[in-house]
Amino acid sequence: MQTRSKSTGGAQSVVDEIVAAGGRGLALSCDVSSREDVEAMVGQIISDRGRIDILVNNAGVPSEAGSAIYCASLVRQQH
Repeated sequence: MQTRSKSTGGAQSVVDEIVAAGGRGLALSCDVSSREDVEAMVGQIISDRGRIDILVNNAGVPSEAGSAIYCASLVRQQH
């Protein structure tokens, strides 16, 4: 899993704007085709923030389409 790197693309600039306006945000990147990466990402967020309010899944994994569904399902389980 990667944090605050080039792989977060424009997401980090959005987080920077949110923070500048007084909010909180976190831009993370992980391989959604890797169950371990997704679980590590969700675990990090829950550990750092206690919950996930908004999750933007911007993945293009045609051969692993179920991974995006798994990611959303895992997030729901954490609440």
